[in-house]
Amino acid sequence: MLQTVDAFGYRLYLSRQGHSEWFDHCTRGAATWLRKMYGRKRVDHAALAEFDSLRERWSAATTTEREHVMTKDAHLVAAALESDRRLLSGDETARGLFSDLSSTCSELSDVLWANPHIREDRAIDWLQQGAPESFDPDLRLAAFRTRPPTPDRDRPR
Repeated sequence: MLQTVDAFGYRLYLSRQGHSEWFDHCTRGAATWLRKMYGRKRVDHAALAEFDSLRERWSAATTTEREHVMTKDAHLVAAALESDRRLLSGDETARGLFSDLSSTCSELSDVLWANPHIREDRAIDWLQQGAPESFDPDLRLAAFRTRPPTPDRDRPR
């Protein structure tokens, strides 16, 4: 996945929290990849100017238990909203929760979220085609809410 991001000239939009999380949990190869992205000046820093107001709205629309799960990926969603509304993450639990929330927080509806670990998301194909909005309507958070679970996708509730 990282090689595809690099080979097709994508930029990484990363918050401070995302940067710290990356280096706390990544492999040596992923750390090297990110350093190369910095060296090529293909990392932009997310200001997350609207993060607090978005989080307040999300908090008001969900339970405390769900909010706790969503908090760890909230910076990724906020960065996607601040940039091009595209997101790659392997956290299906957070994806399901943000999808549920998209019915009351309309700005989430058009976020395109692909999971590189889920075959049916075809994340590499999506990236190779320029990550177009029209690639697969099911990548939209609003659509994920209504997609039936499959053996490849154990959708948490």
